[in-house]
Amino acid sequence: MLARLLKHKGFDLPPWVNWKTVLITALTVTILSSGIAVWLNYLPSRDVATRYAPMAEAFAEGNWYYAFHPRVPPLQVICGGVIAWILRCNGFVALKIASALWFTGSILLCFALFNAAAKERKMSAALAALCLAFYPYAFHMGYSGLRESAKTFLLLLTAYGLVKIYNCVKSYSGFIWLGLGCALSAVNRQETIPLAFCCLFFGAVEESLAGKFPRKIVIPSAITFIFLLGNTLINRVLFNVNLPDCRLEHLCKDYFGTLPTLSGFCIVTLALLIMVPVAGFLAVKLFQKVHYAWFFGAAVLFVTATSIWRSQGASAGEIWEYLDSLGKGFYRFAGLFAFLSMIYLICRNRLNRAELWILATAFAAAVLSIGLIHTVDKALVVPSRYLFTGMPLLFGVMLMGIKELFDFIAGFAGRLPAQILSILLICGAIFGLTTHMTQPLRRQLGRKRNQVIRSMIMELSEILRKDYKGPAKRKAAYFPLIYNSCKAPKVYFYDDDKVCVVSYFAGGSPALFLFEADYYIGISGPPENRKGVLIGKVVTQELTLLVWRLEK
Repeated sequence: MLARLLKHKGFDLPPWVNWKTVLITALTVTILSSGIAVWLNYLPSRDVATRYAPMAEAFAEGNWYYAFHPRVPPLQVICGGVIAWILRCNGFVALKIASALWFTGSILLCFALFNAAAKERKMSAALAALCLAFYPYAFHMGYSGLRESAKTFLLLLTAYGLVKIYNCVKSYSGFIWLGLGCALSAVNRQETIPLAFCCLFFGAVEESLAGKFPRKIVIPSAITFIFLLGNTLINRVLFNVNLPDCRLEHLCKDYFGTLPTLSGFCIVTLALLIMVPVAGFLAVKLFQKVHYAWFFGAAVLFVTATSIWRSQGASAGEIWEYLDSLGKGFYRFAGLFAFLSMIYLICRNRLNRAELWILATAFAAAVLSIGLIHTVDKALVVPSRYLFTGMPLLFGVMLMGIKELFDFIAGFAGRLPAQILSILLICGAIFGLTTHMTQPLRRQLGRKRNQVIRSMIMELSEILRKDYKGPAKRKAAYFPLIYNSCKAPKVYFYDDDKVCVVSYFAGGSPALFLFEADYYIGISGPPENRKGVLIGKVVTQELTLLVWRLEK
């Protein structure tokens, strides 16, 4: 496609510019940028410092009770724990490396996905991988230690399995890839559990389109069930929770008035998986009467309807924040352009079924994330990271839309103006994406306020390390909805902000409640129900933080 955009007298590409060089460039950019970012990123996010890093360290030590929690699926923790054990590094470094590895793997998988969907468009597949390498949100997650890099990789893997089934329904490889994508997604984030069932349904539909009742879909269903059961057994043995996520227990109690048993979980899950091939077979009969475009429209209508429903009674600020999160999640105008390109290509019947399965996976990920929050959490909110992880699945139609736009401009104004405009837009896009990619690190390293925050965190951590004389670990109370680390000292903060990472740098963990805290950090003394001794303070232009050792 790049050759078609630029090919003209005076604009011919050199022979070495082909899909291989583009893919190698994408991979090189990813490895170098991720490696540098992992090295430069010195402050963990709140979730990494308070949950994932201590859990990864506990896993590396074999302290299983504190390595798992029924609120946190285990995939990222296990990956970080294995890296921490091999490299003998702390949990934060291990998780950053894990995220970078997921991101790097996504580049290769992105190329493999779009190449499998249309083998005659290798350059487009390589350009999609290059887009992912410069996709700012994927890059930001690629050195954060959070689970979003793994989610992007697994969405690509799930779609790859569907495409492989489309390419050769007689082969077992596509069903195995689909099973691994669905199974690992289900143990990575909670909202991807229903997505796994949805993608298994897609696989059953594709197998049914071959003219037979879907039987091979049992393979990915069995793989998914084994992983879900393994996650549930961990929760059962360690925490007496009979579901992959403890929040599901509360839903069961609210809707059914009782807590589920392990056998009940197995029966319900197996029943749902048995229904998958039946639902896929019946859906094919429905597809013969209803055009598939109506299903994409129904998905958009569902999100719109639930959003309007939840906006009733919300303030203007809440509605604007929700819309802003949606826009950020779909990367603003890039997402809008991809959506319009998709509509155009569907109306012109330019997409093959493999490309439609890729779009269906992306839409299912977005719709289920938004719908679950609206219906289960009953809130008008959707974190943007729930959405932008699926954007790489739209890169294929976005590139096809760019080609269609180029052909339109070339037909209207001539090829030379279109080529000049294309070169300018490509240069502008690279500049803008690179600027956005490096923005968080530039802020972290260059902004005076962030330097002050870093200095303050290190000073507070040093005060705690010098003063604390107790054990490095002690038994911590278990709370179903919040992870509580065993690492000491326990520090209670007046405000849950960036300062909470102080406890991690001090070798301890945040205290969830004041009664279990060893120290209190605030702008004044501790609350009246706890007495303490002032052991230090850190003064900045914005505020003064006091460190109190609490009396037992």
